[in-house]
Amino acid sequence: MNFSHNSGIIRSIILLFFLALSLSKAYSLSSDSSKVRRWYGLRLTLYDAKEKNQILQGINIGLVKSKLKKTNGISLGVLGNRDGFINGLSYGTFINNSRKVNGLLYSPLLAGAKEVNGIAWGGFLTYSKKINGFLVGLFAEGGVVNGVSLSLGVGTDTMTGIALSMGQSSINAKGIFIAGCAFVKPKRGVNSSLTGAAAAAFIHVDHVEGLTVGAATISKRHTGIAVGVINVTQNLYGIQIGALNYAGNNRWPFRLLPLVNVHLKKE
Repeated sequence: MNFSHNSGIIRSIILLFFLALSLSKAYSLSSDSSKVRRWYGLRLTLYDAKEKNQILQGINIGLVKSKLKKTNGISLGVLGNRDGFINGLSYGTFINNSRKVNGLLYSPLLAGAKEVNGIAWGGFLTYSKKINGFLVGLFAEGGVVNGVSLSLGVGTDTMTGIALSMGQSSINAKGIFIAGCAFVKPKRGVNSSLTGAAAAAFIHVDHVEGLTVGAATISKRHTGIAVGVINVTQNLYGIQIGALNYAGNNRWPFRLLPLVNVHLKKE
């Protein structure tokens, strides 16, 4: 009884699939002059081998992979999603790699896009060249991020906003940044800057304007306040508070002082 009942359910699902597939084709329109096919409603496909010159208004479900030119609504790739432009919700189980998403980009494993305006969320890794909104993932990487980043580890070229992580690496950072272990410059030979406030066990930034709180802070130039066990900067224009404070632009014996070091005059 259970077997026949389950078989009936499976047959119904298969029937509904082909019925929905036929209905989606019935509501597709094409124009010979523009060579663009427009879909309205529900579109079900097995596999899109390459990006098609098609625009969908509604829900697109690719059982293996979806790769439309543009989707206004919901695009679901059961295995993967590589649609061009998405206004709405984009989902791919293993990988979701779209060109531009206005809305929510999500994948339990890997989520990425050239540009995201909204939320980019990858269960393991999230990456994007430009994000305006929220960047969320176990590990996150972005070229330009304007908004909020929540991750175990994050790396960006430019970050403007708020970031919470265990470790962060950025070239240019403006805002409030809390990294449990370290906030560091990404590589040698590149000048990094921090404008705002940062808290981490270890902070290494070339140029700081604002407040740093950590066990150790190292910089070439610090304008503002540094609070920590060890504070080291070549050029101080502000106040250092810690067990050991080194300011390279102070005269000896005032370069290395315990508790507090001050240099307020800009040269």
